[in-house]
Amino acid sequence: MTTHKDLCSFNVLCVVDAKGRRYARGYKNVWVPATETKPGYSKMGEQIYIGAIKANGLVKMSAKFLEKFPVFAGRSWYFEKNTLYSEDAFLALHPETPAVVSSRAQDGEQAEEHAGVATPKSLDFGATYALSMMARSKKYEIKQSLDAAVGRDKSEALLGLAMYQLIDGGPACSYEDWCADHYVHRDAPLTSQQVSELYRSITQEHMDLYFKDRFARSLKENPSDTRFCALDSTSIPVTSADNPHAEYGHAKSDGHLPQVNLVVVLDRKTGDIVYACEYNGSINDVASFDYVCSRMERIGIDLSKICFTTDRGYDSNFNQCFLVDKKASFVMGRRITRRGNLREFILADRSRTPEKNLMSSATLLTSIERHVVQKADKIRSSSGEVCNVTTYIYRDPLLAAQLNMGKRKQVDEFVRKLNADPDDSSYKMLPEYREVKDYIAQRDVQLEGPHKAPVKRWFAHQQRLNEYERTAGCFAISTNLPLTAEEAFENYKLRNIIEVGFRAFKDGTRDRLRTSVCGYWGKLFCYLLAETFVMSLRKNAQEQPKMDGQPVCLPHNSVPAMLRKLEKLKITRCNPDDAWLVDQVTRTQRGYMVGIFKIKPPPKHL
Repeated sequence: MTTHKDLCSFNVLCVVDAKGRRYARGYKNVWVPATETKPGYSKMGEQIYIGAIKANGLVKMSAKFLEKFPVFAGRSWYFEKNTLYSEDAFLALHPETPAVVSSRAQDGEQAEEHAGVATPKSLDFGATYALSMMARSKKYEIKQSLDAAVGRDKSEALLGLAMYQLIDGGPACSYEDWCADHYVHRDAPLTSQQVSELYRSITQEHMDLYFKDRFARSLKENPSDTRFCALDSTSIPVTSADNPHAEYGHAKSDGHLPQVNLVVVLDRKTGDIVYACEYNGSINDVASFDYVCSRMERIGIDLSKICFTTDRGYDSNFNQCFLVDKKASFVMGRRITRRGNLREFILADRSRTPEKNLMSSATLLTSIERHVVQKADKIRSSSGEVCNVTTYIYRDPLLAAQLNMGKRKQVDEFVRKLNADPDDSSYKMLPEYREVKDYIAQRDVQLEGPHKAPVKRWFAHQQRLNEYERTAGCFAISTNLPLTAEEAFENYKLRNIIEVGFRAFKDGTRDRLRTSVCGYWGKLFCYLLAETFVMSLRKNAQEQPKMDGQPVCLPHNSVPAMLRKLEKLKITRCNPDDAWLVDQVTRTQRGYMVGIFKIKPPPKHL
């Protein structure tokens, strides 16, 4: 006969029936001795039905069980991780859980609840499940980095707010209502007051700790390899006039508003943000580069392990020398200015030979559909070190033909307009004059007939148009690594993922970061977490994943569109004591989870 002492040594397991209801059963393994033909082995012995498990973990023990084992009567028992805990032990494990009412009171409430008809409850499940599992997966470990930076008590709430901004993008006052309709961790829902308090508790040091941990995790796999990281920035208008970094700068839109600049460093291999910070809105890209790199170095990021990929906005000899001093590498876009040495190199007489001519078929690389010529340079750092730099000059023939045709049409139309009214001196006020003034010229024309004085006429400046034709569609990339033209070009294209992330960021902020100065860092941190999801998912989608041999693609090349399709996956239950039942996962939804999120599909019961 099994006694309560035997039960204490029993294992407890959870059994889920077809309707999703959970039950606790106890069992004990027994050892079967070895025989002449079979070795000894362990098998499950006697099983004992204990009772139903409620939503909060409380076990409603059956009357037959309590009659057989009266020692368990009169106390509340909880099930967690295949173990029965008394109420005191359970509350000691979960101090944040409020004390529950007695079992008798709960049984009376449940009887009243089941006296009527149970109303099924449904939650949006697919999108939040996929993002939560992605954040916790061993491939990304976003949740683990958050725990290290802000602590476990805040990490769940920050992760929930980041998912809210990515999926819905509404104001903080609606976050609590959104959580009520979505599957999130129990610590994620917050009131609007709690959201404000959470935002105020986040500082720039928390962000630095998070990104320090992200970079350390990115080095776990092949730590000796160079990390190719793209760096780019964007301007963000802000509402808080008290923000010390909010200044007027050269914004592409909303130039009448103060702004801050946000810079992001993206790991090409993982698609993850390994560093991000903001700085004064009046500082341009080229002047901010050494400041951003110094901040990365200050929190312990080894710059010698990074190859920075930047656009031409960061192009300067000082920045290249700075990276050489730090033993870092670069793949840097270059400006082709009118009086610059790269333009002179393109237009030089030696560039007319087939091997140096960007318009010759001898320089065409079909793999990237560009003409390419190479230029070797040397730079000297402040420490006196000389570094070899290779500059690749590319020309897109299709873009060049389009630009040349457009420029020629623009010049011809303006010349006709000027010659139609030679006495009109207001042509300099026309908006298109600035674009064509370098490609038009005025000279004397002798009219037919005796004693006719020459008159002024406008013409297209053919020499300058020829120069424009040879430089149109050209761009240059410099690197101090032994990369081929194709490798440098493919690496440079990595920047496009950051541009997509910035667009997602600005869609979420509605083109303006609306927050007070005290909650500024917290809100900025949440948007950066959401941007991390976007860029990592797009990086996975670019790898052309497959499931069952079939390609998995982003719908309409959009991460929000994929999340909307996943939100159609729901979970339901009729009673609070029941487990959640997951709807049937479609093949498309399974493909998104396996191919793009890199996670397993959800189980049938939760």
